[in-house]
Amino acid sequence: MNLKLDYFIRIDRSVMDIINNYRQSVSNNLPEGCGIIIGEVRNKSLWVKDISVPCASDIRSRYQFLRTVDGHQLFLNNLHNISGGYLRYIGEWHTHPELYPKPSNADYLGWSVLVANTEFSSSHKLFWIASSKDYEDDWLQLIFGGQYYSLSRVK
Repeated sequence: MNLKLDYFIRIDRSVMDIINNYRQSVSNNLPEGCGIIIGEVRNKSLWVKDISVPCASDIRSRYQFLRTVDGHQLFLNNLHNISGGYLRYIGEWHTHPELYPKPSNADYLGWSVLVANTEFSSSHKLFWIASSKDYEDDWLQLIFGGQYYSLSRVK
């Protein structure tokens, strides 16, 4: 079944620049970067305004990560308060050391827990895996209205 989605996603250039700083090229041996995605949600649009970056308490290695709550939650709380409640949690991002990233079983398991968590209940979620090269090869998935949409070709 091919679903047509009339939905707009905007990503601030500053967010793309931050993710670019955490890309794991084949040669740089960096650990995975991870964080939360923060933005505005409207009826059929999502605007990615900021992301948290890895915190000292996060556990990170070349091929996996465990994002802890504290630093990321403080960052979100601050932006939420400053924006008068407009900016909120809308998803998760992390890097993979591969040109064409695909979610691992651990990725899907973690996301399914988040989607099922009523504390984060919203009809809009965005999951982003940054490739080792550039934005055009990143993997994104939007959850909207209970449907999952894989997105490609970030521009």
